[in-house]
Amino acid sequence: MAMNEKLDPELAMKLRDFLKKNHIDRKRIVIDVESETIELDPVEDLEEILSAPPDFTAEEAAQAIDNIRRSREEWA
Repeated sequence: MAMNEKLDPELAMKLRDFLKKNHIDRKRIVIDVESETIELDPVEDLEEILSAPPDFTAEEAAQAIDNIRRSREEWA
């Protein structure tokens, strides 16, 4: 069960400054205190990818498909 606690305004400001200095511009992050890491919210990545309109020319799309096919062959 997720627990939400309001941050102290001073702590929130320090966290925002830290994230800005480290070029982290996500709205949602996970701070793992035990491993001392910050994880970016993967859901935000997926939503961003899915919401972006495709911007491929026909040639670029064909090239991307060829790259995917080659990668799959290499992995097999």
